Order: sequence, then structure tokens, then C-alpha cells
Amino acid sequence: MNKFIKLIINTVYGDIVSPYFQLGNTIVGNNITGRARAMAWYMEKALHGIQTITDRRCFELNRVVKLRYVLTNIKYNRIRRLGKQKDLTLGPLLERKIRNQDRPYLDLEKIAIKTNEHIQKTFPRTNIIAKYELEVKKIVTGLSTHGASKYQTRIDDKITNTKMRSYKNKKYIIYDPKTKKIKGEKNTIESWLNFIYKNPNKVYREEPFVEKNIIKTNDYKKQMFEPLIKVFIHPTRQIKLRFRYKLPNLQVKVLIFFLQMKFIQPNQLTSYDFLYSIMEELLKPFLLIQNQTVISEAVSIIYPQKKTFKYDLLKLPLFNVKGVIPGRELQERFRTLNVSIRFEGRPMPCNIKVYGIN
Repeated sequence: MNKFIKLIINTVYGDIVSPYFQLGNTIVGNNITGRARAMAWYMEKALHGIQTITDRRCFELNRVVKLRYVLTNIKYNRIRRLGKQKDLTLGPLLERKIRNQDRPYLDLEKIAIKTNEHIQKTFPRTNIIAKYELEVKKIVTGLSTHGASKYQTRIDDKITNTKMRSYKNKKYIIYDPKTKKIKGEKNTIESWLNFIYKNPNKVYREEPFVEKNIIKTNDYKKQMFEPLIKVFIHPTRQIKLRFRYKLPNLQVKVLIFFLQMKFIQPNQLTSYDFLYSIMEELLKPFLLIQNQTVISEAVSIIYPQKKTFKYDLLKLPLFNVKGVIPGRELQERFRTLNVSIRFEGRPMPCNIKVYGIN
């Protein structure tokens, strides 16, 4: 029932703050979330907490803010700078200090009630605190953090949880950029936070690692070609674009992509406009390569009018690109893909020929 009520509340709130409905009102939305943000602030200051993430935070049972008077920002900042003061200090939340061996006997519900009472005592003039019910998720004996949403919890010597924003708690491929070889697998996120816990003053730099992901053509084009807006292609009537790639898992180590295009008139195009328009079609052959690791060597533009001139445009980071070949094409050992591209006005239609090996 609680989940159902929560779903209804979230749906109503989403409609209120959405700009796509006539009843949308951002001021009302800010007032709704403002109460939750205020409660998060009261919890952090009264409990001397860290790692405040939305509606939760971590704090030490033996180091919460104790005061004789009403807590203010000035007094809180004073304790952070100068330490213990006569009217503001740090002390245990419960009747006595908690030791590690006491952890199995602690009552989480009792601690939650004590925590709520402590926050209300710290901010007696605030009526928001009484509107929320607190819950203690778990108690740990060790914590290492680095910024927001990057933390590792442990009980004694056992790591219980590891979180880092934008990364997953798993083993990553360790890659040596000097030798360009894969060294193995390692959980670099867990290892890095473990270094912080053991010696925060001497943290080792982790080795480069590779994260596999699905490449979307539109995002890939934007990220790769934004720096090329001011790079111009020389005026010419014909351009040949060659792509050379290594396939380390095959005996045939070179896969060649060849593109030839003819212009109606010799125009000076930016490489951004040129490559951005054809990149979506060029990425399609990669998605047809089945279970192969593709590592790019270079992408070059060769001008037929200047045989000795070769322009290495960029290097494409297509490490670990994988795709699926339809069943019918699996029976063919060699294949040729022809894709027709029509540019907007200036270049003529051209063909892309892709020579590959299954």
C-alpha cells in the first residue's frame, strides 16, 4: 500500500512540475521539494553527517552535535574550525559510547527514534521534523568516501558495499596504453576506495581501464566531431576516404573501409559537415561485425589531385565494438555492403563499399 501511495504522489508531483501540462507550476514544485531539502539539511547539521544523498546520509553514533543553546550556522561553523566549544561539542547519540563489539546488539528502531528526538531537540523551533519518520538502514564499522555518491562501507575487515556515481561495482578490463595490450581484469572502484580507507594520505593511482558500452550513432557523432568544426577539407572534386582497422582475433589482421565521393563543384567544406553527414552510415557496418574486437589505426583523407598529400584526420576510439550479423549472412565467408548516400545539394550520390570477413 505504501508503494502504491508513493507512486500516486510521485505521479501528481511530476504533473505539477512538468512544463507540458497547463496545471504545471514550478513554484509549487519547489515548495514541495523544499520541505524535503530542509529536512535533509537539519539531519546533516544535527547529526554531523556526511555523504548526504537526496534523503539519506551517514553519521557516527559517537559523534553527533551536542549543544546547550539553539544551533545556528555561526556556531556550527565554529565547531568545524575550532573544535570543541563550551556551548557546542560532539558526543554520543545514545546514553554511552558504542563500541564495535556492541554492533550486533543494537536496535535499529530505537536508534531511529533517538535520532529523530535528537534532531527535534537541536532545532526546537522547526515543525518540519515532526512530519517525517526516520529509518536506520544498517550499521557499519568503517566508511571511506570521496566527494558525493562515492563511498565504501565495511564491517570489520569485510567490504559490504561500494558505490561510485557513473561507474559499476564490477571488474573492468585493465589496458596498458604503452604496450596497447590487455593486462587482465580488476575491480578498480573497490580497490581505489579501499586505498582511501587504509591510508587516505597516500592513495595509489589506478591503472587505465576499459568500460564496455553500446555506441549510439548520434551521440558518437556529436562527441567525435565537435572539435572538427574549424578544420577544413581542401577544395577538390573528388575525395577518397580510407579506414584501416586491426582485428586481433582473426588471421586476416586488416579490414579496409573505402569511400569515394565526387563533388559537383570544388567546394571547401568543413570536415565536421562532411564527416557528420556520413558517420551514421559508416557506423552501420561496425554493427554488422559479430563478436570481434575492433581497434582503429587511423582515419585518413587522401586527395587524388595531390598524390603525396595525406591528412590523418582523427583516431576513432572503437575499442570493443560488437554487433550481430543476420543469420542469412552467416553462411557467407566474405561479404560486400553497398550503402548509397545522398548529400544535401553539393556532393553527388556516392557508394560505400565495405570489405569484411566473418
